[in-house]
Amino acid sequence: MTVTEKTAYLKGLLEGMNIDQTTNEGKLLAAIVDTLDEIALSVADLEGEVGAINDELDSVEESLDSFDEELSDIEEALDAIDEMTAAPEEPAWLEPMNENGGRRIMPFAGMTIGDAYLWARYRGRKTLMQRLEQYTRTLLDSPEGRYGRLGDSCVVKNTKSLHNIIVRSSADDPSRIDSCIALRDG
Repeated sequence: MTVTEKTAYLKGLLEGMNIDQTTNEGKLLAAIVDTLDEIALSVADLEGEVGAINDELDSVEESLDSFDEELSDIEEALDAIDEMTAAPEEPAWLEPMNENGGRRIMPFAGMTIGDAYLWARYRGRKTLMQRLEQYTRTLLDSPEGRYGRLGDSCVVKNTKSLHNIIVRSSADDPSRIDSCIALRDG
């Protein structure tokens, strides 16, 4: 039973009881029932307005959910772009011949086996290591310095990501990259 229906019931009881509304008690009861009737009508109007507002809120919530999904997609795309365009802060290091640790090599474009041997073998010579690192960082600062090269007829397989790479390939001696998830700056 709604508040309006309950008030109508009270009005009917007041009239059905044949209460003399000229007496002070009758006037009081009649005024109370009239006030309750007005309150019930106001509540009914407010309930209608609340229902309309709830409908609008549902619509706004659906729109916000849609915008939120689109915003998430845009943020993911921007994160991917940032990741692909960000310059590495520190060059990558390799660790060959590393039974006990400490034999790190900073690779560079054009590095030979002899270069890698010098890096790994003479770790105890501080001046040599400083010079090699300085030389390598100078090479890495050049546009070509951060790119590795794959020669003709090379196959790279099952690699999570490749970046800063130049692939030299021709129709006669094709190189191939299979199952690579991400290829950046190549």
